[in-house]
Amino acid sequence: MFVKENELAKMPAEIQWSHAARIPLGGLIGYQALFSTDTIQKPSITDGWGSERGEAYQRNSKRTVLITGAGCMAGLWAIELAKLAGVATIIATCDGDDKRLLRRLGAIVYD
Repeated sequence: MFVKENELAKMPAEIQWSHAARIPLGGLIGYQALFSTDTIQKPSITDGWGSERGEAYQRNSKRTVLITGAGCMAGLWAIELAKLAGVATIIATCDGDDKRLLRRLGAIVYD
């Protein structure tokens, strides 16, 4: 595989290779889970992510999303992408250790 140098990011020294490899895959899975149906509308490039002016953001501001298993990498990405897309309420489920993190990210966490 070949990529351009400006498309790469330096891996922090404290992160293991196996963990770093999960980051883009988790992002892709989280993205697909949110936007593969028409329930949550992805912002257009011209609207910009997190832009309150965009049509998608306004539509999503009336939506609630449930993210099960939200403590995994895909779930964390899904929470962040849902926030950027303007989703009003993000409900998440996870195991005990991840609940505080999910609340800090803005999700309503159910046991």
